Amino acid sequence: MILDIFTPKHPRQTRVPFYTIHGINLGAYPDDPVGMALLRAEIQTHNPSASLSTLPRYITRPENRTGKQEFSICVCISSEALANQLVKKGVLIDCQRRKAERYWTARLSDQCRSCHGFGHHWKRCNTSPRCHLCGKHKTGEHACPLCPTSRGKRCPHPILRCANCEGDHRASDRTCPVITRLREGHPIPDKTLPTPPPPWPLLSWQALQLPSTTKR
Repeated sequence: MILDIFTPKHPRQTRVPFYTIHGINLGAYPDDPVGMALLRAEIQTHNPSASLSTLPRYITRPENRTGKQEFSICVCISSEALANQLVKKGVLIDCQRRKAERYWTARLSDQCRSCHGFGHHWKRCNTSPRCHLCGKHKTGEHACPLCPTSRGKRCPHPILRCANCEGDHRASDRTCPVITRLREGHPIPDKTLPTPPPPWPLLSWQALQLPSTTKR
């Protein structure tokens, strides 16, 4: 995640950019302090412009590494200008050029401006774009038949439909139950899971008694 640092000369909060390097061999650089220190020395030795502020770390969780040997790491480079040079040229590790790119992070409550979902940056979005007014197409393609000049914008008479909860409001509306749930620290329910059946109604003891069949 993006860290916030403070320095005496700059009391205001500053965001530190992170970068991703792909194709790191887990066997050569184990996921422990010694392996990460060895990888940091390898990067800084063969890439003079790369000055890492902290030790690298693997992005993939240990439980998701089964059957693979190469993974991506996240590094923090002290200078953004030098980091951009590494993105263009690549990072030399073990005599091979490895692809590097900006590592975009997001909190669970951060909203993507492409699909208007949550928990990912719009540059790492893998979902089809959705309109923040109706949730059907790209926002720029939204058009009102009564307002020809309001393409991609909200007009006085739109039919709003949230892309997340399907309510009659915009996807970015603060009253959306999905946004409210995220603000309270609760996860978003997975729509792919089947809806559980309703519980059986509670019956009283009198309702459970069978009618008597004894003839009088």
